[in-house]
Amino acid sequence: MQKPLTPDSALEDTLIAARHAGTRVTAQDLTPPADIEAAIAAQARIFRAITPDVQGWKLGLRPDQLAVSAPMFPILEMSGNKPPAMPWRPGMALEVEVAVRLAADLPRGTYSREDIKGAVASVHAGIEVIDSRLLEGGQAPFPIFLADFMGNGGYVVGPKIAERLADQLDGVTITIRADGEQIYSGKAVHPTTDPLLPVLAYARAPNDMLGGLKAGQIVTTGALCGVVAVPRPARIEVLFGEETRLSLDLTA
Repeated sequence: MQKPLTPDSALEDTLIAARHAGTRVTAQDLTPPADIEAAIAAQARIFRAITPDVQGWKLGLRPDQLAVSAPMFPILEMSGNKPPAMPWRPGMALEVEVAVRLAADLPRGTYSREDIKGAVASVHAGIEVIDSRLLEGGQAPFPIFLADFMGNGGYVVGPKIAERLADQLDGVTITIRADGEQIYSGKAVHPTTDPLLPVLAYARAPNDMLGGLKAGQIVTTGALCGVVAVPRPARIEVLFGEETRLSLDLTA
């Protein structure tokens, strides 16, 4: 027997179908979840329909300081000098970010920054692929945007960064090239200054329905640059100063 098409299930079915088909839908045509809790529940059900295991999280702090999360999929790892690859499509964009790999689970608790620091196995440069299923992207009503993994379309885990360097990334020039053509250059600025602050806030008050922060997962904590559109399939290279740190093939 087919399940009743409630507003939440209609939203979930539409976003799942859009992800599988590689299409986008208009948020105005969707009934938003009733509240943040309902959006988080929809997010979890959508994710489980795509893949069973959470390998990484996107964390953010809302203006009201509520920490929110979205699972990231797929997660790709750089292997030596060979870039990972994923399909490009119109409207895709990138953010250069800092991520941590967890060495220990972080269940809800009253953590200090030192506790979080001790639970970090390594710090990495990363590229978040922004590829919302919503035509409006981040301008969609927030509960719908949250259900849609906050626009995440994948993540590239780059090389390790020494912790002392990770604390000094603000002000470093980030350059992004597409097939050798510069499409972005600017000074790195982290939105919360401290990359561990979103992890600390979320570990104190997690609200996902996918098992929370676990050892081995990648957690990205905010962009070092704005959203950078990628206008065509290309090999993407990200330079920190004069050094190429990250690369990704966006294929036709």
